[in-house]
Amino acid sequence: MVVNAQTSSATRSGFSWITSENVSDMNMGAGYTAYAAAWPIFDQYPGPGQFQMGLASCWMSTQQTGNEPDQFYTTIEGGLGWWQDTRFGTRIPKFLMGGVSHNFFAWANGPGAGRSDMLGNGQRDWSTPGGKYGAAQLSNRMMWAPDGLNMAQGLNGELLGYGYTPLPLMDVLEETNGQSVQTGNQCWTLFLNATNFKGPATFFMPTFWTEPVLEDATLEGLFLDTRPANPNVGFGWEHALSPALIAEDGAGTPYAKIERMQMPVSGESHSLALNRVTVYPQDTLWNAMEAWFDGGAPVATTVMQTGAYGRSFANNGGSIVGEIGGGGIEHDINLDYLDNVQMTSDAMGFQHDLGTTTQQGDFFVLPEYFRLGPNDQWDPIDASEVPASTGLIDTEVPSSPRPEITYLTPLDPECEFQDPNGPWNSPGPVAGPFQSELGDGSTVTYHWYRFVDQPAIVHANLPEAIREEMQARAELMHSAWSAADEYMAPPSVGNLATLDPGTLVEPPAGLEIGYVPIVTRQESTPEKVRVFILAGQSNMQGYGKIAEGSNGGNLAPNTLVDVIENDTEGDWSMLGTNGDWTTLEDAYLYFPNGAGDTIRDHISVGQGAYPDLIGPELMFAHQLDAHYEDPVLIIKTAWGGLSLAEDFRPPSAGGTTGPYYTAMIETVEQVTQNLSTEFPDIGTTDYEITGLAWFQGWNDGASGAFLNAYESNLNHLIQDVRADLALPDLPVVISSSGHGGYGANTGWIQDLQEIVSVAQENVGCNDDLYGGTLGFINTKPFWMETDESPDNAAHHFHNNARTFLNIGKSMGDEMIHAIYDMAYCYVECDDPVDPGIASIGNQVWNDLNMDGIHDPNEPGIPGVSLVIWSDPDGDGIPDWQGFGGVEVTDENGHYRFSGLQPGNYVVFVWQVDNWDVGQPLHGFQSTNGFVADADNDVDFDNNGFGSAFSDIMSGIVTLTSGGEPLNDGDPADCYFDYDASGNNTVDFGFFDPNAPPPCPPDLDDNGTVNVSDILLALGEFGCVSLCTADLDGDGIVGVTDVLIVLSQFGQPCG
Repeated sequence: MVVNAQTSSATRSGFSWITSENVSDMNMGAGYTAYAAAWPIFDQYPGPGQFQMGLASCWMSTQQTGNEPDQFYTTIEGGLGWWQDTRFGTRIPKFLMGGVSHNFFAWANGPGAGRSDMLGNGQRDWSTPGGKYGAAQLSNRMMWAPDGLNMAQGLNGELLGYGYTPLPLMDVLEETNGQSVQTGNQCWTLFLNATNFKGPATFFMPTFWTEPVLEDATLEGLFLDTRPANPNVGFGWEHALSPALIAEDGAGTPYAKIERMQMPVSGESHSLALNRVTVYPQDTLWNAMEAWFDGGAPVATTVMQTGAYGRSFANNGGSIVGEIGGGGIEHDINLDYLDNVQMTSDAMGFQHDLGTTTQQGDFFVLPEYFRLGPNDQWDPIDASEVPASTGLIDTEVPSSPRPEITYLTPLDPECEFQDPNGPWNSPGPVAGPFQSELGDGSTVTYHWYRFVDQPAIVHANLPEAIREEMQARAELMHSAWSAADEYMAPPSVGNLATLDPGTLVEPPAGLEIGYVPIVTRQESTPEKVRVFILAGQSNMQGYGKIAEGSNGGNLAPNTLVDVIENDTEGDWSMLGTNGDWTTLEDAYLYFPNGAGDTIRDHISVGQGAYPDLIGPELMFAHQLDAHYEDPVLIIKTAWGGLSLAEDFRPPSAGGTTGPYYTAMIETVEQVTQNLSTEFPDIGTTDYEITGLAWFQGWNDGASGAFLNAYESNLNHLIQDVRADLALPDLPVVISSSGHGGYGANTGWIQDLQEIVSVAQENVGCNDDLYGGTLGFINTKPFWMETDESPDNAAHHFHNNARTFLNIGKSMGDEMIHAIYDMAYCYVECDDPVDPGIASIGNQVWNDLNMDGIHDPNEPGIPGVSLVIWSDPDGDGIPDWQGFGGVEVTDENGHYRFSGLQPGNYVVFVWQVDNWDVGQPLHGFQSTNGFVADADNDVDFDNNGFGSAFSDIMSGIVTLTSGGEPLNDGDPADCYFDYDASGNNTVDFGFFDPNAPPPCPPDLDDNGTVNVSDILLALGEFGCVSLCTADLDGDGIVGVTDVLIVLSQFGQPCG
């Protein structure tokens, strides 16, 4: 397809191989589990037309018998990703089961989902089963939509735990569908681990695997109904295709533009992709389940962990390839900017070259433009290097709309294929229909079926005795196991992902045991207005100055105009420019403002407390408008100078209900019940009150009684608003009273910091009480001092527009998390260290004077390879089984092993790639002064010991969470700034015995002691810390040091 005269449509594709330890014990044949990171690979979903990609996923196959035909393929693959047949795709991946029977005879993606012939009207052809009956529902607490299992919108690198292990849910079939073909009883069951669902979810019907055998009896006994799994499960990241453009400049040089990929920030330059790959022995869980089903005691949910084996990653993570092709041009991409790496022995990710990849907020953003280089590879380039003649800069990468074709089943009267006696209708459901809205913009209709009467099991045509055994076993599991129990071991790093709350269900009364929800229809959700309440006092009204302030008039810092004019990175470009501010066509505001007017208008600049101000509503609206296709309406019920203790006092707090609490509820009801007159342009009166944001606190500093009651009053407020609006799980976001930032404060602001903001965090982070539906925003990082602000007005954050923009943006992001039940209070970027991650560093250096101390004038040695071992068996001694990867020192000799768990480690400069001719340590020896206690937290000493051409080992270092030194050169970024869980004191010194003697007085390293060296010594006279000219080593640059320089004046060095 030609996009315009210069550019042609193209695609980008690739694959990442993830290498891991080979498991020789074939008894570990009961499947695997793993944790895969989920995130939006593109900022905007490009549509399914030219987009199919899986994130870190698996390919699990059988242990083969040797009797397989030459062409033999059967797997469980699937995982997180995007597919071309997706109808309701979003920027967040979905999960598919991905079972493939013999040579793609059929594939099953979930209950009611799989390979299918299609009718001309876009409906699936139910007259042919394909793989649509290949998977069955086991859980009675979650349901599976035919478009895939939805993840919560807003994920960014959180980990979904998933995997498969066989359960004996049925007995062996001696006949299959009336033929003399045996089907085994291995029901490969999908286990999930997320914040809001844990345990078995669905399973592959054993008959799914043997259906090809009905056509070719020689295949009997070769599939997963009977065969154990190969424990060496393959993992990879399959980038099948995504849209791109190719064009040539006037000289015929090809250039390319792709949809920019992004990866989550999991460290200073890393993105975590896969963690804790575990394989399981064949007998442990299977035998325990059989005993339970035969009348024994219920099986503990954690039994599956018994005897499990964690596969470590190998060869530093794997390898990666990519290509761009189209218009007769197809070449590999030069991927030097991206590398598969081990982050720990059980965590794999990607390392970014931040000279090419850029960090934007919580994402690393990969290159967008490429030029075909002389090596016939696409080399990444900056936009400024793209010739205008190519037309690429002004041409959008192609995208396609979501099909949004309704999924129908034979239970639905609109389905073209009706089968009254078929699996959907006979025996049919016992309850329904019910509906649930999903975060992908679709609505599912579902019914409750008796477990063995669900379509997949009915389709298998099982003998009645086996059906009743299956029913009894499902009832045992429903009775004893819950979706809140722990099954899989938790991830060793990172945080758990969240399933779309719309997929979770509660069984109707009387159907709690032995019944399952089955989706019978999935369709686009009708448009509705998404209503958000922004409540509080004056800072929620908004006091960010637009154009001028007392601190410089029109030149005042951090007015909105100043922010936009100095926005070199385009962080706020969505707001427009001074005099041409953006108006959101699908986002509206209702607000009785401080000027005595009631705003009923589209969201734009100038809707703060007064027309010359902005508030949090501006960026809050931009975030929610970008998230929803539906109209967004913000009702701002904020009034200045009010307290929670009196003015907003909630009814359940006792005493007189605050008049502004009543006004808030009445305003919301009045506006929502009169949408057609209040906002006729919206075009619909259907609405949903989607969330409440609260930003208030200043006036509760008026008395000790107000302060001390704040936490209780805030809890009552949340509970009462939910009750009065009849929304018991209404998403709520609390923004703290962050006045004063992190500085030392007194008086009123000190009370806000020590009492009100603490109370707000205690409520906002009470995950045990509120789960993920209540979010918290710490506004302290957004505080800016008076000299950086338009005015001196501490109560209004100095009227700083940048502050209000950041608060509104964060409020919007956290609201999205709360909507999807994932607003948990994990450690944020401004805290010292990422949860569960520790690190070791720091430098390999050339010890010129061989004293075992790293002096300021002694350079690092680049290119040295180091290895780390952990202590996997817990005996206190790290060993080779805890191999954690290889790091190579940078140009300054620094190294760093990050992403580690607390525990015991040794680091060593190993014998590979270091000592031979042309390698960095050729001719070197380990220096003197070995300090065996590498855990002494002392920097600049030598912690390595050993002979050349051997492993130069450190002593044992015990890493603890929060117990490591802070003054040891920790890198400064949001994950590791002042890293209390990182030990950067493990150094290795080397010297070359054949090198010319050092010449310390040559301070400028120009080969001669001359006048410049005298001047350098005099310039440091009196220096007492990190002094280059401290030649006598007495800790201070003094007369003796100057005399040493003079004594060798004029002499050449080296």
